[in-house]
Amino acid sequence: MARLLVGAAAADFAAARAPADLALLAGTPPDAALLALAHALERDDIAFDLIDIAAATPARLARYTLALVPAHLTHQPDAAPLAQANNIALLAHPGELPAEEFFYKPRLPHAPAAEPLHEMLEALGGRPRYSWASDRGLSLRLCHGSRYSYLFAHNRGAQFYSGMLTYRAPDGAVLHLHASIAAARSGAILLHGDEVLGAAIDGDGAEAGWRVRGLQTSLAFSGGAAAIVADQHFLIATAAQNGRFQLRASQPWPEIAAYRLLLNGAPLPAQLDSDAAHLTLPYLADDDLGQTDCYIALPPGRALPDFIRAYLATLLRARAALLNHAAAAAQPGAPATALRAAAHELAGAAAGLSQVEAYVAAWRAAEAYVASAVGALAAGSTQAEAIAALLENA
Repeated sequence: MARLLVGAAAADFAAARAPADLALLAGTPPDAALLALAHALERDDIAFDLIDIAAATPARLARYTLALVPAHLTHQPDAAPLAQANNIALLAHPGELPAEEFFYKPRLPHAPAAEPLHEMLEALGGRPRYSWASDRGLSLRLCHGSRYSYLFAHNRGAQFYSGMLTYRAPDGAVLHLHASIAAARSGAILLHGDEVLGAAIDGDGAEAGWRVRGLQTSLAFSGGAAAIVADQHFLIATAAQNGRFQLRASQPWPEIAAYRLLLNGAPLPAQLDSDAAHLTLPYLADDDLGQTDCYIALPPGRALPDFIRAYLATLLRARAALLNHAAAAAQPGAPATALRAAAHELAGAAAGLSQVEAYVAAWRAAEAYVASAVGALAAGSTQAEAIAALLENA
């Protein structure tokens, strides 16, 4: 479900980077002591990057406050240029000597505790932590893009977590949000400053659902695993089970219309209730009409965001290809002509799609052609049953 957030953020997510002032240089494969240190740092929410020493350069290491290198790796030919870096400290076993170029670098025990490293980073002017929770049982990982921030959370504990998450903005400001996540569950949160724009969190309908609350915005779902991205220009949501999305915006919601998309792409009108800055979306995952793919809501006439437009256009083209296949399977005549007309309607709409209303109109027009085609086929004929099954199972 996190793909929904990735699609909404697009190139910003692809270019996002996890901030860290500490680098651990490793061989291939990393030795056990270094991996143990990495796990200890993760448990203490100390941000770091694990870098293959063969890929490290002085210029790359310059972005870190501190870079730790196991002493035995300094004897590798790849390591020699790194001696120029002035932010390197060595991890050495008692009596272990580094290569000559590194002889005067500071040395630490090969398996230092996380707390002394935390203190050392702070003393050097670095930031040990970029994200942390009020309970150590919840681990966090923060990434920054040029526009959005991304917070990844995993509840390692055996209890439901409900508490504060703290993270640093790109400018270093310390920001907060409140999150509720079930035990052994993970999630991703899309942020702009201290406002929540989206969330994808796993879970089960038998659990208590989840909630993420920023300064003025919040997202919640009552039924387990779900994902949603929303601002006051659009909303897209998906879930594995029935439930209820609740949203709070920084401003009152405009007039907004919701649609339920089935897995085959069919759009159905959906209920959505708004009251000033609060919005409630009942989510129906499955019924006699079919299984739900997602819900989409926009103000009437609003241009589709690029990632939703591309997705809906793909659904139209896929349905058009199916209808052309059905037309090829039908004998020449009115049914085949109607199926090709339906496919043409959908393909034409996909080419110039800009609003959800155009998607709905094209789908309904195509379904009218399909109904006439199926109606023209001899009832009970093998051809009619085969084409009906093809369209029904799409």
